[in-house]
Amino acid sequence: MPQPTLLTIDEDTNKFKRLQEENETLRQRLSDSVKIESVWDVNPGPAPQQPPLMDDFYIIAQYVRCIS
Repeated sequence: MPQPTLLTIDEDTNKFKRLQEENETLRQRLSDSVKIESVWDVNPGPAPQQPPLMDDFYIIAQYVRCIS
């Protein structure tokens, strides 16, 4: 017969504390391995330039400019 839930509170508390300590240890290891020395570590250079966006009215604007 399984134990009632309230009787396992000590086990659950210990498990919860152990998991919190493990999470904190893993969080610390992760932050130690991902140290950012400078901005260049995050952004290594300029973003590539893209040609200007042309919409459906681009040709009409070019035509009107030629007529004027």
